[in-house]
Amino acid sequence: MDNEAGRVVLASGRGDTPFELRIEAGACFDDMSGEPFPARVTLSVDGEQYRGCGQGIAP
Repeated sequence: MDNEAGRVVLASGRGDTPFELRIEAGACFDDMSGEPFPARVTLSVDGEQYRGCGQGIAP
């Protein structure tokens, strides 16, 4: 967690299912609906990256 940068990075602790999920504060607009969200989300898994919008994580 990096509060100053407004970022949370979650990573798999399992070698057989590695992934990284990044949630970063910043305006993000859904491509289909145009709805605004407060966070940008990137999921990296199996050499692929998926991007979208999200709400963030509450403590």
